[in-house]
Amino acid sequence: MANRVRQICKEICLTEQEEQIIKSKLAELGMRNFGSYVRKMLIDGYIINVDYTE
Repeated sequence: MANRVRQICKEICLTEQEEQIIKSKLAELGMRNFGSYVRKMLIDGYIINVDYTE
């Protein structure tokens, strides 16, 4: 790994349903590389936090 550009590795665990959702989104975008998709979403994606309390 000394010659790799990205030397920090992260690991996640998914349910089968979560994996299928991610595979579906990859196919929808025409992407084949899971790592590229995850990096893109982690860096450029966003989270909407809705507060319904009054």
